[in-house]
Amino acid sequence: MNETKLKAQSIKRGTRKANRESQRNGDLTIDTRARRVWVGEQEIRLTKLEYGVLEYLARREGRVVTYQELWREVWKHFSPLDDGEQRAVRQAVKRLRTKLSDNRDTPHFLTCVRDVGFRFEKPVVEIDS
Repeated sequence: MNETKLKAQSIKRGTRKANRESQRNGDLTIDTRARRVWVGEQEIRLTKLEYGVLEYLARREGRVVTYQELWREVWKHFSPLDDGEQRAVRQAVKRLRTKLSDNRDTPHFLTCVRDVGFRFEKPVVEIDS
């Protein structure tokens, strides 16, 4: 067996192991190369926008990310945020929470910081970059 194939099999085993660990404690796994997301072993299908919000927040784990920052970095709009646009950000996060089965009142992954933005709370099992 050549070295490249062996390396690929090793990577696959590592990913399967991370997914098994993820299933046991309900963790979130993000594969940034393939743009795929799992909660436990269940793959979650996200839109381009939802994935962008999730990845941006996950990379800033523990830090409050403002509505304006999400609007600028994920939506790529640099104008000041008005009420309608802030509502669009909140709605995108709401859809993301629903897909992740994350309850707003007892958040597992995403916490709302009232009138400011959001904070990603849960450590991610794996982010490939």
